[in-house]
This record gives sequence, C-alpha cells and structure tokens, in this order.
Amino acid sequence: MKQNRYWVDGCIALLVAICVLLLQTPQHDREWQPFQSVLPNAEVTKDTVTLYDVRDWQHTATGTFDHTYLEEVVVTEGEVEWVWFTIQSFAAVEAVEHTMLTFELTNGEAYTFSIEARREADEQYTSLKGFFKQYEVLYSWGTARDFLGVRLFFLGDDLYHYPLELTASEEWQLLRYVATATANVHDEPRFYNTATANCTNLIAKAIDKQAVATKLPYGLAWNLPGYSDVYLKKHGYIPLYKSSTRKTGRTRLF
Repeated sequence: MKQNRYWVDGCIALLVAICVLLLQTPQHDREWQPFQSVLPNAEVTKDTVTLYDVRDWQHTATGTFDHTYLEEVVVTEGEVEWVWFTIQSFAAVEAVEHTMLTFELTNGEAYTFSIEARREADEQYTSLKGFFKQYEVLYSWGTARDFLGVRLFFLGDDLYHYPLELTASEEWQLLRYVATATANVHDEPRFYNTATANCTNLIAKAIDKQAVATKLPYGLAWNLPGYSDVYLKKHGYIPLYKSSTRKTGRTRLF
C-alpha cells in the first residue's frame, strides 16, 4: 500500500509540474542579465528599416566598457551590400554552437542580429531548460564591432564567417523580415525553445520566408547549429569555394 501511495504522489507531483510549465506566460518585465537588459525594437516601411536601441559596447581582452546604445539606426533599400552568416564556437561539442546574421551596408557600417535565450540576472543557460519555457526569446541587435568583437576579444571564442549567396532584393527582404520579427517580439514576449525556436531554426525560417530559388527544408542543423554552414552550403547559400576557409580571427567587417 505504501508503494502505491508513493506512486500516486509521484504522478500527482509530475502532473502539477507539467501544469505549471504549461501555464507559464512569457514576460519582458524581469531583472535581466546586463548585456540582455535592453529590448530592441524596429519599424519597417516599404523602403526603410529603422532599428532602435542597437547595442554598441566596446570590449577588450580584459573587460567591457563604454556601454553605449544607438538610439536609432535607419537603413534604406539598396544600402545592404552583404549579409554574413556567423557561427560562434564556444562549446566542447562542435554541434552546440551559436549562429548570427550580420548586415553590412554600403557605407561600411555593419549590424549583427542574434536570436538568444534571454536570461535573468541570476540565471545560467542550459539546453535542457530551453525545452521547458524557462527563457524568453530575445531578438537582439548590435554593431558588428560589439557583437562579434565581444566573442572574439573578450570571450575568446572562434567565429566562422560566411557571405550568403543572396540577391540584393533577397538581402533587403531578409532584413525587413527579421526587423519585423524584432518588433513583434518587442510588442509580444515569447518563449525561447531549444528545439523549435532557437538561434538557428528561426533564422532558417526567416530565410525560407523570402522569395529565394532554394527553400530550406528541415535538417539536423536546425537543432545542431554547428553543422549549419555545411547545411547552407548544401542548399546553395554559402559558396562552395568557401568550404575550406573556416578560420578564426578578423574579417573584413573590422
């Protein structure tokens, strides 16, 4: 009888835990990690994209200083010269990496878009927690100097940087799409999910929404970002001649 009682109590506790998880709602009003504390916004018109609160911190090997934000960045149609796809290698397991997009403009400025699990001040990230509505999703924007620089110079991570094979129209539509998604997340908080709403598959879905010749079907790289360069190469978005040039260090963005 006692064993049956333990079994029933365990089932009840499990059901309560599941209900608590299912009933959670995402929020913007929390005490966040300092580097994720500001929520960017965007406004999209037919021929302009305006980004608000773009991070522009400066970093060295010993620390971060000058915590500046650009209040407003305006990009007009025709100003996007390149879209770069970046893999940040930070884990012992190659498959577990982070991906970002950088929009390089004709005037030499470059802005990086990163989809992240937004962490509270005392919170650490784990992939397992990401399955269970434990993190809000953050559509984050920063200058390439900031977002790529902090990973290279302060965190000491490797960056693998590729130009995407997109037409000028596709580059512009991709910027418009992710900027619109940024505004949507700003207005309506959402949960990050390791499997269905992570840094890579949300970018893949964004690319797939554009009028491109090659669509992006689901692949293992949607959940294992470390394989995303191979995946994009297979589908024609990374030039094949780049296949042997994964290298650490500065790119033309610096």
